[in-house]
Amino acid sequence: QKTLDYPNDALDIAHVRAAAYRTCGVVSDAAAPSYVLLETRGTSNTTSRRIANFGGTRELLRTYARKIGLPLEVKQFSSQMSYCDQVKVAANARLFFGVHGMAQENAMFMRPGSVLIELFHTSYAAELSGGNVGREQLFRGSDMQYASAALLESDRLEHAEGATLARRGLCLLFTSDAADEALG
Repeated sequence: QKTLDYPNDALDIAHVRAAAYRTCGVVSDAAAPSYVLLETRGTSNTTSRRIANFGGTRELLRTYARKIGLPLEVKQFSSQMSYCDQVKVAANARLFFGVHGMAQENAMFMRPGSVLIELFHTSYAAELSGGNVGREQLFRGSDMQYASAALLESDRLEHAEGATLARRGLCLLFTSDAADEALG
């Protein structure tokens, strides 16, 4: 593990982030490049926790990123990436979309005001609506925002509490009020 799984509070996150920025030479100013990040584990049927409709998801997020004036970057965090490369990728992500897993630990390196949107299978819908899942504890009280979403493949648009991004074949159901704030 790079750091503690869940730092105790927002000051811990800020401290870990500042130390990582110093170690990796990340400039902590608003002039740094930013993008919408889609984290992937691959698209193979043998890959667990993958986005089944990855192409559709990528295009949906590319369209959204263009709307907010940012490019979309697709990255895979792996043991092949150095610690500093992972810190730099996360530091430049304004919005970080990814399927629930260890790669989202890198979200603590995002700049203040950034947003992690952690994707879960729809079978987790009950847990998501109850809150306190995934990285929500990590972000509680921090200078970043968190939203969880159930990823549903469907031909019809369904609405849930919070924001909904949709197009034929794909629907992200946000189960957190933070989605409204995060996505404007």
